[in-house]
Amino acid sequence: RMGLTNLSGDNDVEAIFDGRAKFLRLIQDIDEAKEEINFQYYILKSDNLGAIVIEALMRAARRGVTVRVLTDGVGGRNLSKEMRRMMQEVGIRIGIFYPSFLRYINLRLNYRNHRKIVTIDERIGYIGGFNVGDEYIGRYSRFGYWRDTHLRIEGSAVADLKIRFLQDWSFVMGESESVQLEVNAHPSEKGDAFCQLVFSGPDTPLANIKLSMLKMIASADDVIYIQTPYFIPDQSIFEALVLALQQGVQVNLMIPNRPDHPVVFPATLSFAGDLVRAGANVYRYEKGFLHSKVMLIDDYVSLVGSCNVDERSFSLNFEASELVYSQKINAALKRAFHEDMQVSTLLTREVYESRGPMLKIKEPICRLFAPLL
Repeated sequence: RMGLTNLSGDNDVEAIFDGRAKFLRLIQDIDEAKEEINFQYYILKSDNLGAIVIEALMRAARRGVTVRVLTDGVGGRNLSKEMRRMMQEVGIRIGIFYPSFLRYINLRLNYRNHRKIVTIDERIGYIGGFNVGDEYIGRYSRFGYWRDTHLRIEGSAVADLKIRFLQDWSFVMGESESVQLEVNAHPSEKGDAFCQLVFSGPDTPLANIKLSMLKMIASADDVIYIQTPYFIPDQSIFEALVLALQQGVQVNLMIPNRPDHPVVFPATLSFAGDLVRAGANVYRYEKGFLHSKVMLIDDYVSLVGSCNVDERSFSLNFEASELVYSQKINAALKRAFHEDMQVSTLLTREVYESRGPMLKIKEPICRLFAPLL
């Protein structure tokens, strides 16, 4: 359980940036599943999108496909009893990670399983930032367009995603982990991307995803791109970015410009302001809500997954991200970042200094609580 899997170099990886495109693709893969589907999302709702995805899972179960569904006790609280019953009736098994004692009261706000992993027939895997709910396809006016990043993988890396899923499954269901012995790797014939699954949580001795980010920042020669909805770095990440800037590396950070959290948003802005002062380019995404959790350096190494740049993601939640070594994927992620820049505003030093008096008062207070957020 060290939190870093073996490197496999035969993967065909595709980056998906739009919720509708992602779920159309996922449903198509679910409809073509022959043997098994392992389906894990932090948030799984019974709304329009949830019903469509769950209907696809039920179709698969009726065809005789083994379907396991795993969601979080807090994130999955809007999955209705009715929907759960319908799934179970067609033979889908459902696991709830640290379930709530009462529906809307969960004393364990920490230790949430924030991972988003799907594997289909050991041949196709999904990992990234999207959850299952209408807002993820832009159907909530409060958030507007939802901008996120997900990977679809074919190749040996899918086996590691399946093992990670089964470890969470056996923890939730109290089943032995012997099922892991049956996992097989299936190389992709057209795959040339190297992949490595990185995961961390309260059960891993090290904050593996954070360490991967630190390693990436330290190895950058020319440029670093980061997209995250919450930018509340600990000192090590912040100092690594400042050091990179001092060594002449261009640092580009993109954060949302829609406060979806009364404390996190001012804290994020405050850290972003510090980074601007240190010489970074900070962009605020204006088209909707930026939920993408991406870091890439230079032209080869990328990290995409569920992990934000904050203490909660680094050590309190169970997270999973994929390290991808591929010029093609790196270029696709970089292109997407540049397209997002067209609908973002640059947070200059002048803009930051001219923020309102209330925000100036709120920021240091919110920063104080930042590690607890």
